[in-house]
Amino acid sequence: MNQVKPTLIGIMLLSLLTPLSVLAGDTQPSNDTHSIMVESHAFSLGLPWFGTVESISSVIVTALTGGQITQIHERDESEVHQGDALFDLGGKEVEAQRVNLTGQVKQAGRMVKAASQNLAIRQQMLGEHLSNKELLNAARQALAQAQVQLSMATQALATFEAAIQIKAPVDGVFTARSVHPGQYVTPGAVLARVVNPQLIRIRASLFPPMKVKLAGLAGLAATVRLPVRIDKESSRA
Repeated sequence: MNQVKPTLIGIMLLSLLTPLSVLAGDTQPSNDTHSIMVESHAFSLGLPWFGTVESISSVIVTALTGGQITQIHERDESEVHQGDALFDLGGKEVEAQRVNLTGQVKQAGRMVKAASQNLAIRQQMLGEHLSNKELLNAARQALAQAQVQLSMATQALATFEAAIQIKAPVDGVFTARSVHPGQYVTPGAVLARVVNPQLIRIRASLFPPMKVKLAGLAGLAATVRLPVRIDKESSRA
């Protein structure tokens, strides 16, 4: 029988076709595996919108008396606190009324002084038996009436001064101003509003992409980003 001798080409071909594990004497297949952790991530969907911001809770600021707007103390859309001055009223009519009320206070003060002096004289005369109790009581009554008139005049002046400086009725945002310096306003005229920024609602139209459906999303939380109004003075600071 003829023997076939292996050639160099045959040995090289056998080496290429044989797995390394067989050549090394390992006949077991490899069982190496790797585990991959799948993580979930929340994502947000931003949608363009167009609409208006409406206040649910606001207080109207009105003029308590007539006059001319001489000063506006707060900038539009600024935060104010209850009692902060918002507007000052002035003009010829306001000054004339102030002069009148101030004159009444001074006149009532002079009447109180005169009644006090008269009462002191009556008391002295009664001690010297030059007067009687009826005149003394009359002097006391006159003094009491003068004091009441002084109190009423003083209160009227204070009420007038409070009316011509209009203050914020509540905490909130000073907005919707409808008057300007130099404008004359009548009693009851609406000047502005003070809005509670924590109680607002937004009426808007959404513009989602074509493949996004909004059906079934009612009740889900949404974050609304409003355009920021930059004040020129604050931007320079």
